[in-house]
Amino acid sequence: KEGLTTKGNVIVAWPYSEPKPTQEELNLWIAQDGKIAEIKLLRNLNKSKPTPQTVGGYSGNLDNRTFNVSTDIHIPQFNAIASKLQRRIDAGIESPTRSWGDVNGDRAELTISDYYSLIDHLELRDEQEYIQAKLKIDAVNNLTTIEEIEAFDIKEPIV
Repeated sequence: KEGLTTKGNVIVAWPYSEPKPTQEELNLWIAQDGKIAEIKLLRNLNKSKPTPQTVGGYSGNLDNRTFNVSTDIHIPQFNAIASKLQRRIDAGIESPTRSWGDVNGDRAELTISDYYSLIDHLELRDEQEYIQAKLKIDAVNNLTTIEEIEAFDIKEPIV
């Protein structure tokens, strides 16, 4: 709780009008806070590190290719590439492309539509990471024992 002062796992100052929690309640809060920190770290790692993503269901050069992509790094990069391709289109160049490598090291000539599809894919992945983190945090906050919290698998998706 905000404003709570502890030394180790012992309450030193309790600046609230409601009754001071028991040591068991404090230990539960500490366990919940620790698990929530793990969930947020996993969310941030999943968003920021390049991970293999298979892009399916798109036309063009993306279908069923796997790319190492990161929301934090590649969305701005793909937007910049799409802008350059748009300038080429505006200059009268028909169907300009720029190559991008997949996880196998193969180069694919991608169009502006392909890059926008990759951006859409990454934005969806980003949104899903935040939704999963919120669901997991809510689940942890509803657990009532330290054993349940310790057993909670942060890598397991919640449906």
